[in-house]
Amino acid sequence: MTLVEPEDRPRRRPSQARSRRRYEAILEAAATLFAESGFDGVTTEAIAAAAGTSIGSLYQFFPGKKAIFVTLAERLMERENALFEEVVAEAQGRPWDELVEAVVDAFAHLQDTEPAWRAVWSSHLALVGEVAETGERYQRRIVERTAAILGGYAPALSEERRETVATTLVETVAAMLFAGLRYERPRSRALLAETKRMIRLYTADVLAQG
Repeated sequence: MTLVEPEDRPRRRPSQARSRRRYEAILEAAATLFAESGFDGVTTEAIAAAAGTSIGSLYQFFPGKKAIFVTLAERLMERENALFEEVVAEAQGRPWDELVEAVVDAFAHLQDTEPAWRAVWSSHLALVGEVAETGERYQRRIVERTAAILGGYAPALSEERRETVATTLVETVAAMLFAGLRYERPRSRALLAETKRMIRLYTADVLAQG
């Protein structure tokens, strides 16, 4: 059974250019406000005002702010998966530790530049039921791709071992990016630098076995 109920979905997705612009403006405004004030600190009236539209227009597209949040979360997770694939394609053939570092740096950049990232992950614990199913599906996809890529670097590792290592890597990076929300940028970047060092040491041992 899905964790996102129909009432937490957009009412409709616009097809006309003018409606699409309003729809996107609502999502952009919501991302900024959620990032600044958290889910509970934002009202639909504030989102509509920040988007330069009426509350009636907002409700034409979304039944409430939870539907807006769910839309932002699902979009962000799609973007994260696309970003992972982009970085992997660009880094193809490079040493494993350089590939992992490129992925971490790309996600750190996304964290810095995409308001939806902070908007979603600073509030997701309070709304875990609404986004957990989608998050698990997309994260599972990244784990599976990482395990497959790892096989090219360490072909002697069993499929089960590759899956375990991939899960460890993905969960570690995700946890440290999330932890960075609690700190100012210099501190969060220092934590990520240590995370990359830890991953390099860990994967060097793994590759030695493979």
